[in-house]
Amino acid sequence: MSVLSVSPRRRAGLSASEPETRPSVPRAAFDREGGNRVFRSFGARAVAGVRHSVPKLRRGLLPALLFLPLLAGLATEASAQQHSLSPSAAELYEGETITFTVTFATASLGVLPPTVTVTGGTATNNTDYTLSNIQATGPGSVVSGVRFDIAGTTDATSTEGDETINIQAYNDSNDRFNFTITLKDGARPSPPTVTVTGGAAVTEGGDASFTLNLNPAPTADLTVGFTVSEDTGGGQSFVIPGNYSVMVSANNASQVMTIATTDDMVDEPNGSVTVTLTARSGYMVGTPSSASVT
Repeated sequence: MSVLSVSPRRRAGLSASEPETRPSVPRAAFDREGGNRVFRSFGARAVAGVRHSVPKLRRGLLPALLFLPLLAGLATEASAQQHSLSPSAAELYEGETITFTVTFATASLGVLPPTVTVTGGTATNNTDYTLSNIQATGPGSVVSGVRFDIAGTTDATSTEGDETINIQAYNDSNDRFNFTITLKDGARPSPPTVTVTGGAAVTEGGDASFTLNLNPAPTADLTVGFTVSEDTGGGQSFVIPGNYSVMVSANNASQVMTIATTDDMVDEPNGSVTVTLTARSGYMVGTPSSASVT
């Protein structure tokens, strides 16, 4: 009886001392013909198919590995987003209502609406203030933030001092933003009214003096805008006209400022330098709103 045997062949790259692993031949690769077992070629193809599948898997891993830096970049960009609160000056006076808007660092999943809760502070909810009108915000159907109102309650106590309101805003992505709002004691001070007066006459090359008057004095540093112009009817050229500003420190009811003039060494008629106040946030322009120095 003849027996068919498969002689081993050493694969390239193996030394003579290294054992070689022979591929197992499936039982289905043998049939009976005339009492003998005959090795069918499809068994060899099956074994070869297993051997060639490894390079295919390796080729498939390469694009996946190259894609990892892109995923890392997207993750870095997402983590770079920050929470924000508007208005950024988180303070509230008694008797006024302010609408605050929080923008989350991570967008909502769109399953549950965002929520705003009070987590503490020295002020008492529904006594010193009221939290209401909580609404989702965002472009279209994307929920990117939440808007809410806080109303300060006016009371008869004038010596309680400023108080705090600790707030947490969060969405269904579990993105949580904690911040504190200051509840100021009393009503918000009226913005100061600003007027201007001119000083004594000067000659070319001297400084023209002007005084800003503020009533009442500002409670914080205040920037006041103004323009500088000159009388050019006789060809005068004393100053550089344009828009300017000056900062008045907190609690100051007046501010002296000087405008430098230029001696151009040209004989020309007398003229005047004029300062005119311009409107900005934080103050009102009163009368007189302009002044001139000859």
